Amino acid sequence: MSPPLPDIQPTIDEVYKAQQGMKGLVLHTPLVPLNIDWPHAQIYLKLENLHPVGSFKFRNACSSFNALPPGTTAVYTVSTGNFARATAWFAKHYGMKCTILVPEHAPKTKTDAVEKLGATVIRMNHAEWWEIICCNRVYEKAEGLGVFLHPEFERNVIAGNGTVALEILEDLPDVDTVIVPYGGGALTSGVGTVMKALKPSAKVITSEVDTSPQIYECRKAGKAVPCRYTANFCDGIGGRGCMLPMWNIASKVVDDTIVCSTREIADAIKLLAESNRIVAEGAGASSVASALAAKNTLPGKIVCIITGGNIDTKKLLQALDGEIPT
Repeated sequence: MSPPLPDIQPTIDEVYKAQQGMKGLVLHTPLVPLNIDWPHAQIYLKLENLHPVGSFKFRNACSSFNALPPGTTAVYTVSTGNFARATAWFAKHYGMKCTILVPEHAPKTKTDAVEKLGATVIRMNHAEWWEIICCNRVYEKAEGLGVFLHPEFERNVIAGNGTVALEILEDLPDVDTVIVPYGGGALTSGVGTVMKALKPSAKVITSEVDTSPQIYECRKAGKAVPCRYTANFCDGIGGRGCMLPMWNIASKVVDDTIVCSTREIADAIKLLAESNRIVAEGAGASSVASALAAKNTLPGKIVCIITGGNIDTKKLLQALDGEIPT
């Protein structure tokens, strides 16, 4: 019989504590209107791409480092790039050695940024990399790499992500819907936990890409199941299925999911650049793609979380030219 899963859903008090621990380090990111004429709803953008490392992962990395044992000198993690970059930033800030395990298709923009911060990057097969994340197992060659920081399966990580929702409610207390790009699940879990506790009338909806419809498949099956996966420019929301610890939370806090095509997400990248002069990566733009795809089914005030802006210049230019980035 498998051991019971740990309870990783934070309390509201833990989210507030995480917010206190971020003071002086983490930006309260702007919430701005999307500058388009949209008759069905008011769309707002939560600009998590404006953190020093270009993504919301700066929040949960801050919480992770705040929770490290005293005297820690080295850390390592698994990430497609954004949590890696945030981990490398804090490791440099605190003078620690840092190693990052990435899948073979991780964007060069993200790995270059990690290495510039002084971290060591190890590329590995995606299936092996994903196994480390979803099974929370120790990397077999981890000796000497330091403390393992899991990007998803930690209460402090999810609490750190929940601070996004605290800021949304502070800036737009009458929000009707929050759309959260779904990757590993910790952002959705954190935002959803806060919204259900403090604003239960608001809907929490995940945005997904049709090459990795994780929440969609789980909601259809009523349980955590694998899903098809094809690597593409939306790497931040690419996974092989909801991991059980995250599904246990998401199943309680997610009201719906909207699955978009890579075409729709590429169009959203272009729209954000042209309408608001915002650079968003595929995962970050997926929330806007989902809001627009929903048309008039989501009236009222909608907040789209722009989770990150770390996109290769070539891919950005392709999207701006009306192409689907390759």
